[in-house]
Amino acid sequence: QIIASLPSNIQQQVHHELVRKLLLNEELFRKYNKGLLNALSEVMESYVFSPADVIIATNTMISGVFFISHGEIEVCNLTGGIVEILGEGKAFGLDALRKS
Repeated sequence: QIIASLPSNIQQQVHHELVRKLLLNEELFRKYNKGLLNALSEVMESYVFSPADVIIATNTMISGVFFISHGEIEVCNLTGGIVEILGEGKAFGLDALRKS
């Protein structure tokens, strides 16, 4: 709400900074300059998920990278057992990006 009340150019700067921090948490993106990171932030989309939402179903190909800016997610195996918990600043789907 506070950000929405700011002028659009300031909103854009805040957005770029928040996305840049998420990107720089991953080794893959640390070699890129600020211009490229800003360009990536222009095309990134934001999603909000609630507890118990399925983000990616089992056996589904991931076609993008997901960055967790708030909260945490559970990565489950085929039987529903929790394999890993990823929290703020973490990402998943990077393998799909590396293979493309």
